[in-house]
This record gives sequence, C-alpha cells and structure tokens, in this order.
Amino acid sequence: MTALGEWLKQIVAIAMLAGIAEMLLPTRVLVRYVRSVLGVAMIAAMLSPLVPMLRSNWPSQLATQASAALFGNTSATQATNVDDGSATARGYAAALNQEESLDADKYLAQEAKAALPENLAKYVTNVQVENAMNPAKLSVTVAIQANGTPWSGEIGQTIAEALGVESDQVLVVDDGGR
Repeated sequence: MTALGEWLKQIVAIAMLAGIAEMLLPTRVLVRYVRSVLGVAMIAAMLSPLVPMLRSNWPSQLATQASAALFGNTSATQATNVDDGSATARGYAAALNQEESLDADKYLAQEAKAALPENLAKYVTNVQVENAMNPAKLSVTVAIQANGTPWSGEIGQTIAEALGVESDQVLVVDDGGR
C-alpha cells in the first residue's frame, strides 16, 4: 500500500509542477514545449510500476506464489514472502493433500492387485493400501477368501516385490479375520 501512495504522490507532484511551470512561462511557444515535456514525464510516472515487472521474472514468481498458496508449500511460501492468512486457502490445500493421498492409496492398491498372477489373484478379495505417499509408513492389507489358501505367503511376497516394500509391510488376512 505504501508503494501505491508513493506512486500517487509522484504523479501529483509532476502535475503540480506542470501547472506552476505553465503559469510562469511568458510565451505560448514555451508553454507547448513545457506541456509536452511534462506530459512525457507524467506518462513515465504512470508506467513506472510496470517497468520492474517487465524486467523481472514475474511469471515464475507468480506461479510459485500461487502454488504455495494452494498447496501449502511452506518453503516456497517463506522464499517468496507470501503472507497467506486465509483459512480458506489452508483448508483447500489440506483437502487437496487428503484427496491426493486417497487417490495414491487407491492407485497403489489397484497396481498391487494387478501385479498378482492369475492363479494367485483368484484368492484375493480386496487390497487396501495406507500411507502410499509415505513409503516408510506404507502398509498393505490383502484380504483373501475366508477359507484361506496355502498361497498366502506367496501372495504377500509377490505384492511386496511389486510395490518395492518390505514383506513385513504387507499383511495377508482372510475374510474371516486372520
């Protein structure tokens, strides 16, 4: 807001200078010359806020600020000095992060089930993945038919290899409990 005030002060000062200079000049020829020179100065003062935008990399700065505001990227927010006090924006970013996490969980569950060979996939009734966005905390729960199968260990090992996780992160349970 301070920059806007300074900009307006500059324009008013040039306009006042133009008026005073016009009153002090004795001939009409000099008045036209002073008007044209001060008119150019007035145009330059009006365009002065736009010049820094033309010289700097403002599209990438604007994109960084927008992504920081939308996605809650705190390092980008601190780097660009964005003061996002809007609870709505933070809520929107949290909702987006949650949706992204749920989508990643669903996608990884589909990939895990698709990685099973057909002879093992027929025993699997459901695959659930939690914390797909954090591989260290990733857990996969594979539900198999209630009567069980002797292939449960192989199912767990195949899914662990397909997802690139440790076998202890994959839990195979039958529909009747464990």
